[in-house]
Amino acid sequence: MRYCGACIRDAISDGLPPLKSCGNFDVITQLNVEKPPDMCYWPQVEALKEIHEENPNATFILMFSDIGTWIESMKKWNGIILRLASCNITGFPNGVGLSDDELKSFYCQHVNRIREFVSSHPSHNLVEIDADQHSVGQFMSDAFQISSSCWRTNS
Repeated sequence: MRYCGACIRDAISDGLPPLKSCGNFDVITQLNVEKPPDMCYWPQVEALKEIHEENPNATFILMFSDIGTWIESMKKWNGIILRLASCNITGFPNGVGLSDDELKSFYCQHVNRIREFVSSHPSHNLVEIDADQHSVGQFMSDAFQISSSCWRTNS
């Protein structure tokens, strides 16, 4: 299986466009991969500059939820916290992420990083979605003119 994060990382390393090199997609919603020790990459953290250079008009979708709900979801998601703590991601270095406070800090930094990036690159659009709302499918349908049945969230 080829993960988006690994493909994007390899494309950037080879000097290729990070998104188009990984397939002909209109939307990529899960960029990251965390399979330590050698396959940990979060393009939405590490490669915003390269994504912008390739597609300066990209729309960013920022899914967020109540921080406590997010942490509880992470704790249930197939060992992701241990995998993240074994990675070395900007703002989330190796060994960090085992406490709720460290997870909160990473989460808030990520949300702020994306907001600041889009604010400083006004050619992009930012769609923020509260994943805790039951109407996420309808919100996405309204925002992107695609049937609400196409959208789901993991919790």
